[in-house]
Amino acid sequence: MVGFLLLLVILLFVANSMEGGDANAIGMYLVVFIPPCLIIAILNGLYLKMISRLQNKIAKVLLCFVPILLLVILSLQKEITIAGVDGNLAGIALIGAFAFAITNASWSICLWKNIPKTIDATKE
Repeated sequence: MVGFLLLLVILLFVANSMEGGDANAIGMYLVVFIPPCLIIAILNGLYLKMISRLQNKIAKVLLCFVPILLLVILSLQKEITIAGVDGNLAGIALIGAFAFAITNASWSICLWKNIPKTIDATKE
């Protein structure tokens, strides 16, 4: 969820800077690119949930950066098109790499420092 929201915020800033503040164009960016953003955010969340089952912390930390590397490789392509989506998805891959780098890095820091997911108020 955090990765998706961060992805949308970065997409909003990129659309605003590319279109010079034109509200219609920014709205079109959001309409066209929300479904691919949602799909890659769900895939990243499922991937993190899958690797959280591993026992080795070093492997978890190293494997959490695999989606970022894949998105960076995809963003280096000249053009990525899908039949149902208008627009070039190479930019979304780059924006997703930035958003998921922040999300996955914070996930690995929490994992490494062993921060509890819930706070137990009875242990005082």
